[in-house]
Amino acid sequence: MRKLYEKIALMALGLLLVFGQGPTMAKALEIVITDNGSGSNNEVQTQVETSTNIEQSNESNISNEVVTEANTGGNEASGNTGGDINLTTGDVNQNLSIENSVNSSVVETECCPQDASVNISGNGADSENGVFLALNNNTDVYIGQNADVKNKIEGVANTGENTANSNTNGNVSIDTGNIYAGGSIENGPINIHSVRVPSGGGDYSLKIVENASSSINEIAAWFDNDNYVFVNNEADIFNFVYWDLNTGRNNANGNTGGDVSIKTGDIFFDFFIKNGPINVGSVEIPCCDIFDPGDPSDNDDNPPPGGGPSDPGSTNNPGSSQGTLLSSAAATEAGGPGLVGLSDTGSKLAQAIFFWAGILMIVFGARLIGREASDKLQ
Repeated sequence: MRKLYEKIALMALGLLLVFGQGPTMAKALEIVITDNGSGSNNEVQTQVETSTNIEQSNESNISNEVVTEANTGGNEASGNTGGDINLTTGDVNQNLSIENSVNSSVVETECCPQDASVNISGNGADSENGVFLALNNNTDVYIGQNADVKNKIEGVANTGENTANSNTNGNVSIDTGNIYAGGSIENGPINIHSVRVPSGGGDYSLKIVENASSSINEIAAWFDNDNYVFVNNEADIFNFVYWDLNTGRNNANGNTGGDVSIKTGDIFFDFFIKNGPINVGSVEIPCCDIFDPGDPSDNDDNPPPGGGPSDPGSTNNPGSSQGTLLSSAAATEAGGPGLVGLSDTGSKLAQAIFFWAGILMIVFGARLIGREASDKLQ
């Protein structure tokens, strides 16, 4: 039974090798010109473009209107005789607050670099090999925010306007209460934005290594990263506050035969208006990690074994990221970065080897299982 399990495992491994060679194994753009004969002419042109467009539009129309009236006054005690007259009004307390906060926008994109590997190696004498690589990353962000805020508060508070006229043979007293009024209007934050759009490319490995003498090898690389951020904030704010506070306008006229006293209360008023922050934001364009070839001087003692021009190639880079053309010093065995995130298993030759090896394992395992089953039946 154990041998049967081992044979089944052999077939499963073969299936994995056959069907496991999917596109998921290629994690980066890989361009290879290698092992071509002398006098051959080989050229690869590749252009990859990535575009991201983000648009946000916020608009707010807010109108707050508060009207309040409080009254403990307006009392009357007139034409009385033979007794004291006393008018005492209560206090008034009012506190009103309005708070508005609108239009907040956040845009944040991640680094989505396109890793790239270019390898020109092992080509014959007098061959001409060239690679043109163009990687374009474009990000457009548009944010438009508009806020129209209107606040209106009207308040009336009264403890006065009391009347005690034409009273006889008694004391007359009017004592009005206090008024405590206050509140606040706070507008903000309004139209706040935060934009973070990283810029830059991925891991770049560009190699010209171990080519035969008199070969001509060239890599032209173009890395272009364009970020466009447009932010338009507009805010119109109108605050209107009106208060009518009264503890006075009391009357005590035509009184006889006694004392007359009028005492008005105090008014305590406190109001706060704050506008802001308004139309505030940040735009950040940090750099993604870009390829760093290291210090070429560290490998001056190890000249490339192959031929070709003394200048290993050139780069053309008008964009914000910068790739550097490597000589053989960039190879992994020479201490360079090599191809980040990939191995030779992604090549067509390696995939073909895995495929046929898997087929052989499946056939061999099936034959062993069939033979063992036949023996048991006999």
